Amino acid sequence: MTIRSGVLDRDELTSADYDRIFGVLADCDSARDLRSFREALLESLGLRFGFTTTTFFTGSSFAAIWTDPDPLETRSSAGMLAPYQDGWYKNEVFSSAAAVALLRRTRVAGLGELSRLPHPAQDYLDRYLYPGGFHAATALHLDAGGGRRAVVGIFKSKPSVREQQEIAALRRLAGPLNSLSRALAPDEPDSSGDAFSALAPRHQEVARLVAEGLSNAEIATLLNLTEGTVKKYVSAILAATRLRSRTQLALLVNTRGERAAQPHW
Repeated sequence: MTIRSGVLDRDELTSADYDRIFGVLADCDSARDLRSFREALLESLGLRFGFTTTTFFTGSSFAAIWTDPDPLETRSSAGMLAPYQDGWYKNEVFSSAAAVALLRRTRVAGLGELSRLPHPAQDYLDRYLYPGGFHAATALHLDAGGGRRAVVGIFKSKPSVREQQEIAALRRLAGPLNSLSRALAPDEPDSSGDAFSALAPRHQEVARLVAEGLSNAEIATLLNLTEGTVKKYVSAILAATRLRSRTQLALLVNTRGERAAQPHW
């Protein structure tokens, strides 16, 4: 097995590896939009590779991927999403400089390939990922329809004996899979940010207090409103921004300024 510059030579892949690669491509080939594609891809990665804990995040730029308010996740990863959206996304290990360089070069980055991580990324591992039971992770970067970006996260309790082989297979898969994803019809544009700007000042004020973690009762006391009124405000805000939870609303409010300051890639 040959490794060149830290990357396994894809010519060392076995026939079984290529069967997995072609199987994923066949499973995703009929998808015509991003929503159906991401569902097909996560299901196929579980079926073909045995990756049962996966996520699919999208964004208008690479930096905005991590603030996706409505990512797709497999059931086994569900418990990790809420704390991630509550703040750990800011320390995402695959947004570190080393990971970004590897993703730009090969579209795939394995956790074991990253070294000299900055403190926030190491903190993400030590206080979020490892306590969650995951000691191996891989990211797969794809272009998506409408100029969007996507990252598939693959998580395991520990590195497998075929870790390098799996990463090599994913790198071989990434090129043709990216061709499929790039040709997809774009989903309906995310209008939540524009809808937030169109909210009445009082609704924006309530939304910011929700983002600070205040309960309806606390907001009611602070703004001299009834708790029932605050509840109606929150429901109206969620309906106007087309969001489904207070967590998604908080993420939208807290990242509006961050997105404007982030680089496009």
